Amino acid sequence: MLELNTPQLHMRQIQPMDWSLFAELHQEPSVMKYVGDPLPLAELEMKFTSRLPPWQAGASHWLCLVVIEKDTQRAVGITGFLPDETVAGQAEVGFMLLPGHQGKGYGTALLSAVVGYARQIGMTALTATVTEGNDASCRVLEKCGFAFVERIPDAYEIGGRPYADLIYRCPLNRYAA
Repeated sequence: MLELNTPQLHMRQIQPMDWSLFAELHQEPSVMKYVGDPLPLAELEMKFTSRLPPWQAGASHWLCLVVIEKDTQRAVGITGFLPDETVAGQAEVGFMLLPGHQGKGYGTALLSAVVGYARQIGMTALTATVTEGNDASCRVLEKCGFAFVERIPDAYEIGGRPYADLIYRCPLNRYAA
C-alpha cells in the first residue's frame, strides 16, 4: 500500500473504513464552501468507491490518500491526484482538511509530499483548479511551487453563484513546459 510521510503527517491509500471521513469532509459546509454543492448520498458513495482501487504509477483513477496526524493518529483529511487522460505524465491535485486542522501548515506539508511523490514516479507536471476566493488554497499551492497560469471567469457554480476557476501549474522536471 502506498504511504507518504512528513514529520507531522502520515498518508496512506483510502480504504473502505474511511467512508465516515470522506462523507464528513464532503458534507461539511466550511470545507465545501469553495469545492461544490453537496452531493446526494448515492453520488457521494460512488465517488468514494471510485477511489478505493489500489493505485500504482500508470493508473488512470484517483490516487486518494487519507491524511493522519502522527501524534493523535486521527484522520484529518484527504489528498491525491487524478492523472490526466489526455496528457501523459500530468495530473490534477487536490486536498481537503477538516476545519479544526486547517491553518496548521498541514496543507503545505501534505502537498509537498504529494509533489515529491509525483516527481519520484516520473510525472512531468501537476495542475490544480481553485475556486476564486479560496485564498488559503492559493497560498498553499504557491508555497509548494505552483504558479498561477489562468483565470477562467464564471467557470463553476456553487449554490447558484458563478465563480471563476483559478488554474495553477507545477512543473516537476526541467523538461516540463
